[in-house]
Amino acid sequence: MENRKYVVTETYEVIPFVRMSGNGGNQDSTQEMKEFVKEVTRMNKYYAPEGWNEEQQAHVESPHVSYKIMKDRGRVHQYVSIPVNQVQIIQTAIHQDTVSCKLKRSNLSFFDENMHAFAVQGCDHLSIETQTQLRFKVKSLLQFIRNDEQFLYSFTGKEDVNHKALRKRLQRKLHGIDSLSSRIMHGIKKGTAKQWEKIHHQSNGLKKEVLDSIDGWRQLLTGKVSIRGEKIRSPKKNEQSEARLLLEMTHYIHGEFLFILWSDDKSRVQVFKEYLQRLLNGIQGENQLSLVPVSPDLARLKNGHLNTDVPRLIVTRKELDRLLWIPKVNEIDDSFCVEIEQKTSVPEVLLTEKKGSVPFVRDITTNQTVSIPRHRNAEQLDDRVKSTIVSGEQGSGKTSLLVNQILGTYLGGAENAEEWRKYGRAVIAFDVADGNLCRQIYRCIPDFAQSNVVVLNHAASDSPLQVGFHDVIQHESKSIRKHIADTETQILLDSIKEDGRTVAVDRFFKASLQASYEVGRGNLVDALNILRDADYLDEIVSKLKKKSKHALVEVLEANHEDMENDSSVLKTIRNRIVPYMMDEDFLNVIDREHDERIDFWKWMNDTTEGPYLVLIHLPRSGQEISKELSKFLFTHYFVRIWNLMVARASIEEEKRKECLVVIDELHQIIDQRAVQDLFPDLFKEPRKFRIRFLFTIHGWSSFNKAGRKENELKESIYDARPNLILLKGGSDFFGTMEQTLSPYKEEDFHQLMKTPFTGIVRQDWGKQSHVFQAKLLEPAHTRFPVYSPISLEKFRSHPNKLGVSRTILERKRYEKKQERKQSQCKEKANQPTKENALASFTKGRGFRG
Repeated sequence: MENRKYVVTETYEVIPFVRMSGNGGNQDSTQEMKEFVKEVTRMNKYYAPEGWNEEQQAHVESPHVSYKIMKDRGRVHQYVSIPVNQVQIIQTAIHQDTVSCKLKRSNLSFFDENMHAFAVQGCDHLSIETQTQLRFKVKSLLQFIRNDEQFLYSFTGKEDVNHKALRKRLQRKLHGIDSLSSRIMHGIKKGTAKQWEKIHHQSNGLKKEVLDSIDGWRQLLTGKVSIRGEKIRSPKKNEQSEARLLLEMTHYIHGEFLFILWSDDKSRVQVFKEYLQRLLNGIQGENQLSLVPVSPDLARLKNGHLNTDVPRLIVTRKELDRLLWIPKVNEIDDSFCVEIEQKTSVPEVLLTEKKGSVPFVRDITTNQTVSIPRHRNAEQLDDRVKSTIVSGEQGSGKTSLLVNQILGTYLGGAENAEEWRKYGRAVIAFDVADGNLCRQIYRCIPDFAQSNVVVLNHAASDSPLQVGFHDVIQHESKSIRKHIADTETQILLDSIKEDGRTVAVDRFFKASLQASYEVGRGNLVDALNILRDADYLDEIVSKLKKKSKHALVEVLEANHEDMENDSSVLKTIRNRIVPYMMDEDFLNVIDREHDERIDFWKWMNDTTEGPYLVLIHLPRSGQEISKELSKFLFTHYFVRIWNLMVARASIEEEKRKECLVVIDELHQIIDQRAVQDLFPDLFKEPRKFRIRFLFTIHGWSSFNKAGRKENELKESIYDARPNLILLKGGSDFFGTMEQTLSPYKEEDFHQLMKTPFTGIVRQDWGKQSHVFQAKLLEPAHTRFPVYSPISLEKFRSHPNKLGVSRTILERKRYEKKQERKQSQCKEKANQPTKENALASFTKGRGFRG
């Protein structure tokens, strides 16, 4: 094999540089010809001629240049391999072609496992279509490739050493005279034709038979007829192919065009080949382009050198220009790897990653981790606990962001139990979807922090959890009972979603629930029993009188008198509220004695044995529990945590521990009056109580359900100016908050969104607002070790440690109901007439417990 020497090349990644609004440069896609192509087709002038070199005892090749587009795991990269002393020239050319880019040295590597490579083969003397640009074909091909596949489109070429000689050779081939024998016959025919024409002019006066004989010999010898006398048709003229060989200044390139797919699915490879062949058919023109399976030398492919045993295609400068797609900045989509112009920079204080800091994004330019720093004084703690809103559509990366923040806060970067107790902070997180958020967090908790993880899994309905406001009442003033009764009644009625007749029941339920908290069992089911059971009402009234709650007694009596005069209230209670509250799942979480193990006050404030992590999973599919109950529980927990936050007023300010509360998909409860009433204080009050709220929404569309309160809620966010992380799909939110995100404009945001998992961040620190572009951190399972690999199905069905068996609860409830019936029967036997107007009213309608 002949020894060959190649000009040394270097490989660079071509990274489009996306500029902000008003700085995009000229992006005219009607450019006559790519500058890169011009440089490739005149590369030989910088080097010695190709051929045998006696000194090196080798065949020295002309310089090779390569351009590649690669799709790997859903991201598109561009690479160019250039002779080492031509980097500046090629870089300038590519910069002009793309409008704006940078070249970053890269070390490409390929593997031959599951590699399926196809080279383009055609006829060198025939032209391809120059009116259709391949860029549209390559774009569709990139979309065809799945995110779990790897794909490469590679052009490698060199300029021909003698364009004039090659052009003549291609012309002879086009006319069918490329071989020695065909050239001899062509000369004979050409010469014979001239001689016969001369004879014909001199044949005046000869007889017709002689003339016909002479003409027959002429046609035979000049190739017009066959020896049998059959007429020979002239070959079809290829006009475009003729035209490409007429221009004296035409430059030719020996090009290797490879399409490679890495896949272990043979059927997928066949589909890929067929799809690719259809694309080639659309651009082949007068040529006949086909795909040939090949096995390229991976070292040469990496270095941008031509293979010796892979088909090549001789193309003109114009044809190469159509075959290459070097996308301009305005042509790329969000699958391309790009670098984005920064109008601002991340402050140095947020780039310091220490124990206790909370990483949440990366600097979009340097890739450095951006963190919420560990506080060192009260002012910094104020900044650290400021509320944050994350706005983005589904698939924008919100869940990954939340998981990283939760783990970063709870663990505090600790590597052992001692560091965890020092730097970790309490977290309460809501997962109102399929439970995957909780699962991702749970499996990354190390052994030293596992003991303080509390999972409240309402998907595990066989081990239901007790739900109530008892821990709030225990730590708040006595007057809180009325407030809790009002709020819980609102939550109940809003969850039912009935018309005005249901709302009319509001005041009746509030008074009964307040009475239940004062002297009863303290839950909604108990309040319902007070409304519908006259005997139980008497019992409650008696207890209230003993506690001197005369005002509440008067309200209860007045309410029942009103119910007697308005049958619609009783009808609504019987038809809407009773069926909802008699649902077994509802009873199992509400109609229970207070479970002291479920103690949010402890989980938020007690750090004696380290911080707590509370994961609340509320399925919304409607399969495990009803959607109404899921919404009720979501609102209940949220309001409960808020009230416990306010109860922190009893703790000295310097002793209030930071606690992160993550409310995913706030829009699910935005129509609840109990939530709307908190909104004016939602982004202001938590700071002084050291609660850091983190909310996610889908944009302003999330507030459509707020009804008449929609504009008021939006205004409260704008006035509070919380921290912001705006991801893909948050453009409407950006438009309203643009003044708080200066110097970035909405056009900048749209440009940034072409890059997946990026966003614009507004973060307060040091009494200043810092606005910058960022990209999201990698998924948590790549940043943290996985200690408990648990499947989603197993996590969702895992029994609650703080729950009680459903069977036991339902049996106890049945036994209590039977005992009460027996007790009532005995009372009736001893006291057949009962002087109680309310009892008479209730009995008269057959509405008893």
